[in-house]
Amino acid sequence: LRDMMIASFSHPNIKGITFWDFWETSAYTKNNFMFDADWNMRLAGKMYQDLVYNKWWTKESGATDTSGEFNVRGYYGDYDVTVTTNDGKSKKLSVAFYEGYDNVIEVVMG
Repeated sequence: LRDMMIASFSHPNIKGITFWDFWETSAYTKNNFMFDADWNMRLAGKMYQDLVYNKWWTKESGATDTSGEFNVRGYYGDYDVTVTTNDGKSKKLSVAFYEGYDNVIEVVMG
């Protein structure tokens, strides 16, 4: 599963990965791989979780440079961004970064 997901994720024409029938007691087959009948995560489920939430999940923080810019290289997707000034003012934004977009946000703290 891990190798298939990495190979798929690295190909530019793949836009997502969908799983069906990942629970052991599913009606379709008894040879499922993500969860057993008691919803305990199997090795394949742990591999999925590690790739998606640890390796492919963009979690960044930092300070702006002298020109007020902060640059991050991350994965495409929807983000929750929080900007906090030195005097404690804070602003939260929901932003989308996708292929074909400028993928730049400008935050003005008033």
